Amino acid sequence: TPLKIQAWLNKYQQKFYRAEFFPQPKNLGVTANTQFLLKNTRGTYVRLLEGDDILVDNSIRRQLEFIQNSPEEIQFLFSDLLIFSDDLNNAVYTSCYKKEFVNADVNRQYEMLLYAQRANGPSVFFHRETILACGGYVGPRNCADWPTVLNLSKQGVKIHYINEGLIYYRRHKNNVSNRKKISWRRTNYEMKKFRNDFLLKETLAWRHRIYCIQDILKTKAKAGYPL
Repeated sequence: TPLKIQAWLNKYQQKFYRAEFFPQPKNLGVTANTQFLLKNTRGTYVRLLEGDDILVDNSIRRQLEFIQNSPEEIQFLFSDLLIFSDDLNNAVYTSCYKKEFVNADVNRQYEMLLYAQRANGPSVFFHRETILACGGYVGPRNCADWPTVLNLSKQGVKIHYINEGLIYYRRHKNNVSNRKKISWRRTNYEMKKFRNDFLLKETLAWRHRIYCIQDILKTKAKAGYPL
């Protein structure tokens, strides 16, 4: 992989304002790798892009314009997806808009995020220093999208939404997030364990706390671990 990346950079590096490659001596996993990149980049905002996802033309420009034209201070933003398998021409527009979540204040967003991810990970665009000040990307080794958003809302960062499809997200039967696979179920358990261990507020209402306890037991059983 490093040889392929270096060959690609040799061919296309001049097309970028700045491009850097950070080879790692060992596989860090998604969470630690993202945290490393956040600390070593210089941009005001960060747009993550995973292996087989593709940005829509001018997507970064659109997100910046949305932030600059908003009456609110936006530190974390997500968008809709264009889901494809192998052919972009057959991509399906998928709206991620949930009125109750998008219009909620940050405290209500936090409560809703305890139950499920509401801001899809592939589309996020955020203020780098804000994320670092809140601890950066957090969670299990290979899945930090949901824990990170939950952590941000816990610390008072409101999650914002732009109703445009700004990324082509590839979904196929071999996706790591295929929920039928035991590997996904175990990752799901690790995320929820992280939620319960680190992301519950001391002031959290008991109805939410009880849900999280029941939820982790169900998730653990589905993952094949002994209770």
